[in-house]
Parts: sequence; C-alpha cells; structure tokens
Amino acid sequence: MKRPLHEAIALAIVLLGSTASPEVREASANDLVRRIVTNELKAQDEDHSHWMYRMEIEDREKREVREVIETQYGELSRLLYVNGRPLSEEEQRKEDKRIQTLASNLGESTVSNSKRAMKIATRQGDC
Repeated sequence: MKRPLHEAIALAIVLLGSTASPEVREASANDLVRRIVTNELKAQDEDHSHWMYRMEIEDREKREVREVIETQYGELSRLLYVNGRPLSEEEQRKEDKRIQTLASNLGESTVSNSKRAMKIATRQGDC
C-alpha cells in the first residue's frame, strides 16, 4: 500500500534524529526529501494498473449507473441502470452492440496504425 507523500517526508525527518549538527540535518533532510519525492514520482510513472468501478451520472432528467473499465486504450463503460431500473433486454442488446462496435473499431484502428508504422519504418530503413 502506498504511503501518502507527506507522511513519508515526516517519517524521514523524524528518522534523521537530532544528534547531527543542524547543517548536516538540513542537508540530509533535503537530500532525503528529494529522494522520496523522486521515488514517488517514479512509482506513479511506472504504475500501469487498470481499474474497474461503478460511476453514477445524474442530471435533471435521469440518473445512470455505469460500470467503467480502464484499458490501455482508454475507458470503456457499460450502462447498467437508468433511474434505478436495470436495462431491459432490448437496452442490453443495444449496449452489447455499442461495445462490440467500439471493440471492432479499436481493433481495426490498431491494425491500421501497425501497418502504417511498418510502412514508415520500412521507408526510413531505405534511406
């Protein structure tokens, strides 16, 4: 579990102790804080985890509950409830079709981008 940055900094300062001279403590504290911040930022950059959660969207006319899944390509949501009511079979079919269309378009886009990248790489190799 990640510890909040301010807690880590406070702990580091306490652990430095009071036996060193003020100059050494200040230099050590600054260096330690710099290393902690750098480490935390690096951990955030390297975190490629994806989440799944439910989201409620409410406006004047309706309230929707959606299940959201994060992927490497972005978020994908599925409508589950409208105004507290589960989707009818027809509405579920429409959601299924919408998601299938998104997935197939993503697949086509990925293949197209890969082919384009290969052509560019091949041309650059010819130069």
